[in-house]
Amino acid sequence: MKWYGAIGLFRHTRRDKRFVSRYEERVILLSARNPASAERKVLREFQAYTSDEVSFLNQYEVFELQNAPSSRAALEVAWLMRTTTAKPRDYVKTLWSDLKPKSCDDVGWTHCWHNGGSKTSACYNCLEIRPGQLWMKQKDRTSPSNTTARKPRQG
Repeated sequence: MKWYGAIGLFRHTRRDKRFVSRYEERVILLSARNPASAERKVLREFQAYTSDEVSFLNQYEVFELQNAPSSRAALEVAWLMRTTTAKPRDYVKTLWSDLKPKSCDDVGWTHCWHNGGSKTSACYNCLEIRPGQLWMKQKDRTSPSNTTARKPRQG
């Protein structure tokens, strides 16, 4: 058996249109007999990860790892290369640190609060955290996902 890494692109949406879509570059690690078997396993896993609110965009890469996983050392399992003429400062500003805006207020979006823990509220759409239980005061509280933070799926 050989070890492979894979990265796939997903879009997360909500029925509640106040939530802004998110794109996830999901990384997985797996063993397989050969590259074709690895690709089949990856595609099955990526399809299994989808739901009504998570769609696989059929963009992915599968690659053989040069070293088997070990608990003794760090292991690179995936990477993302972008071709751009941007200077480092511009790259960091637009493609690295701007994964979420600082505040929905800055971009004309609506805050969608969830329990941020420690008596705070955090917004799904931006980086803003405020004191209090603002998620309890939202107009649309019909969906349980509006009241608690969504836990990541376990693979």
